[in-house]
Amino acid sequence: MKLYITTIAIFMVTAIHAQDKKLKEISTEVNVTKEATIRIVNVGRNINIKTWAQPKVKLTTNLLDEEQDKNKTEEEWWSYLNISVKAFSNRVEINSRGSATFSGCSTCPNSWSQGYSNTSNFYSSSNSSNDNNKTKGVRKRVLEIIVPEGSKLDIDSKGSDIVLNNNADELILDISNTTVDARDVKKLRLRSRFSTVNFLNINTAEVEFENGTFKASDITDLDIDSKTSTVEFENGKYVYIRSQNDNYSIESIDKIEGRKLYGEMRIETLNNKIDIEGNNADIKIHNLSNEVELVKLNNKYADIRLPVKNLKNYEVNFYGLYSTVFTPFEKIPVKKDEDEKEAKGEKNVTATSQTASGLSNCNGKPSPLKFTGSVGDVKGKHTRFELVCHSCTVDFK
Repeated sequence: MKLYITTIAIFMVTAIHAQDKKLKEISTEVNVTKEATIRIVNVGRNINIKTWAQPKVKLTTNLLDEEQDKNKTEEEWWSYLNISVKAFSNRVEINSRGSATFSGCSTCPNSWSQGYSNTSNFYSSSNSSNDNNKTKGVRKRVLEIIVPEGSKLDIDSKGSDIVLNNNADELILDISNTTVDARDVKKLRLRSRFSTVNFLNINTAEVEFENGTFKASDITDLDIDSKTSTVEFENGKYVYIRSQNDNYSIESIDKIEGRKLYGEMRIETLNNKIDIEGNNADIKIHNLSNEVELVKLNNKYADIRLPVKNLKNYEVNFYGLYSTVFTPFEKIPVKKDEDEKEAKGEKNVTATSQTASGLSNCNGKPSPLKFTGSVGDVKGKHTRFELVCHSCTVDFK
């Protein structure tokens, strides 16, 4: 029975392929100066971008058999497809519109339905023939663009898929309802809404990201403003964030600073420094390297995890109203006016417990809302924790 079903499936696939329409490619080229800017404005058409060593920009797409009108010139075909390319002294402008509006497909044959999908860019035919009751299959039209190596890419795209097959020196992206798959980028400027982007390695990036997913491998320098998104990357040198209601997942980061409101941040390994302020932002670090110099958090209504088991030398300064704090070290209470006395140069101030009002809580027992603690030698190189977290749960274990 399994062999019978498999045979039928193979026959059906073969039959569908046999009935599939043949495609015919059309292409056009324009000359361009070295290191020119390639400006691409695109709506509703998938784009495949490649590079080559020639000082030319080449566009290639396909026609179906039913579109192959011998009376049309190539120029007329490009006009029919709503694709244009113009070369200037230091730039090339490419305009590609798979649909005039998001409600329909202006380049589809008349027999095709006017259905258009923002996310998948399908041009489909839902009409059934009266003779054989067969329905045409869903198709995509892809525009391939080949640009000179070292070109600056400036892309504005909506409702499409974009694939960058080669590394880019400089890339500017302004996208909406778009999926981007790219390789290495030296300099990235990204503005994105309702999109998914995937990169390999990025040297420097300025990112505005909203309602989407941002993924990368290694990032040297990232400045990101994100909202209601998922941000994931493996290794980072320096990151500055302005985050609102996002989920961050980082494998390894040297230094991260900025503001985070709501959402969660998970860091597998912190190597040097974290300085984050905000509220309702859960921060969980799994490993703290012995090279970490500073952990500075100003937060509230959050779950914080800072395991210190691998650290040899560290000191902690904590202040938090109505917080629960778990520590493997002794907490030494500090008076509210302790900082004022220290600022005046008074030494050896005796630490005393505070009244019950506003105390933190640890293991069911009252603990001071402000305390210090240390392990190992804190006179030399050590890790410093500066924490302010009200109504938080903080776990150092």
